Amino acid sequence: MGIADYKFAACCQPIKGDEVIGFWDPREGVVIHRPNCKVAVRLMSNWGRNIIKAKWTDKHDISFLAGIKITGRDRRNMMGDIIKVMSAQLKLNIRSITIDSPDDMFEGVFKLYIPSTRELNDLKERLRAIPGVITVKRLQEI
Repeated sequence: MGIADYKFAACCQPIKGDEVIGFWDPREGVVIHRPNCKVAVRLMSNWGRNIIKAKWTDKHDISFLAGIKITGRDRRNMMGDIIKVMSAQLKLNIRSITIDSPDDMFEGVFKLYIPSTRELNDLKERLRAIPGVITVKRLQEI
């Protein structure tokens, strides 16, 4: 495997625009992590000599799996409004949705494919503008 072989770490799911580091593993090639990832911190502590600089390139037009957690006050059509922002307005591909709605509150975890942190930040801003939404946070691990 040459230095050009790489993969994205499943533990922290980096997306284009995130600060990233590479960890050289002779069996897997370069594994791309976010530097605040628990696994990356451990790797930097134990295998610092295998850490390499990594940066994003504009050569590929791909999307990355990201997770977000949304909480708020539940109401009729709340999920419809959220999905409308994700799917109809921003044209994002949703991989999975998990919703819990105890009492009059809801908590939703959404896994979706997103091109970069720019689109992720736009998504979070639009979701926060939905009446009843209280918090929107990116999940560190999905």
